[in-house]
Amino acid sequence: MSDGTVLLQEYVNWKDGGCDLHPACLECPLQRCIEEEPRRRQKRRIADRAGQIKGMRARGITCREIAAAFGVSTRTVQRALEQGGSGMEMQKELSRPHISLKS
Repeated sequence: MSDGTVLLQEYVNWKDGGCDLHPACLECPLQRCIEEEPRRRQKRRIADRAGQIKGMRARGITCREIAAAFGVSTRTVQRALEQGGSGMEMQKELSRPHISLKS
């Protein structure tokens, strides 16, 4: 509330429905809600897709076949494969604390 009053959970009609990443907001492993970050959901989806693409390529599936499976261009597949590591860097980026410059 704007007057500084803090309402206890018992007095608020709010359902912890989570999101597509975790079933409960209050138990989510992310330090900052994905709904509060611009393009964070898109970054997470792209990181997940890149990990899947790398796994498929490691199993010997061609770039063209991977592109068809995901409905993307072969260049998008190539970009995902060019990214270093296994996608863990993006996962670390997505889970790090957010520092807001706004007061």
